[in-house]
Amino acid sequence: MPNEETVLIVCRNAKKLQDLANVILDAARIESNTIQLYKESVNLKDIIQDALKEIENSHNDRLEVIYEPRDIFIVADKDRMTEVISNLLSNALKFAKEGKIFVNVKEKNINKQVIVSVKDTGYGIDREIISRLFTKFATKSFDGTGLGLYISRSTIEAHGGTIWAEYNDDGTKGATFSFSLPKLS
Repeated sequence: MPNEETVLIVCRNAKKLQDLANVILDAARIESNTIQLYKESVNLKDIIQDALKEIENSHNDRLEVIYEPRDIFIVADKDRMTEVISNLLSNALKFAKEGKIFVNVKEKNINKQVIVSVKDTGYGIDREIISRLFTKFATKSFDGTGLGLYISRSTIEAHGGTIWAEYNDDGTKGATFSFSLPKLS
């Protein structure tokens, strides 16, 4: 009879396999233009807090996540947007072993957009990969598929937004990943 630790390891690995299968299926749906969105009016604050809860277990004690919740409403597929933000947060956690991760939300009333940014103080984006970051299989990580940012880009574009990455220009190491979405009027 397996002990409790063995069962936990099996469950954790089964979850990883399920997540990998879902990522591969999402990539295939994007390629075939069959990805479906279930858009509704949602509070971006709730989506970000859901994503933060999802990654809480992989958060280490030497890394601080800073987010000031604000009510901002958008029309979006809540599950898909949670997946995008979870992916950006997971990447920030993966590449910033210590320091801070900042989640920032700004409203641009001029063009009725919301901009969400995830900024880390990690070692930054490899110059070799930055031009193809949002394409399939672009990764410098040994534990990733290189599909997360590709799926995130496709999801954001399907919501009428754009996504980009840049080096931190404030003197800190690391990178900032941002996306814009239309704001609910």
